[in-house]
Amino acid sequence: MIVFQTIPYTGWKSIIRVPYPEIASGIYRMRNVTVLIAIVSVAISILLILFISSSFTKGLQSLRRTTLSTQVGNAVANSFALSI
Repeated sequence: MIVFQTIPYTGWKSIIRVPYPEIASGIYRMRNVTVLIAIVSVAISILLILFISSSFTKGLQSLRRTTLSTQVGNAVANSFALSI
């Protein structure tokens, strides 16, 4: 990228060539931080979803085990499983 500026006292023009990577280094850094934040956010979201879904299904799994044990005629296991 070429940048120029007029010097007010002399009227001369000062021209500077600035390499694009030097200009865009801030943009690249911002992109990397944004991607990192997105990856961390997705990972935390997945962990939260797994935790919440397992807490919901834990009771259903216990109910299923109790139902299956009652089906075979084990009424004692029924009362024990429900108290847990």
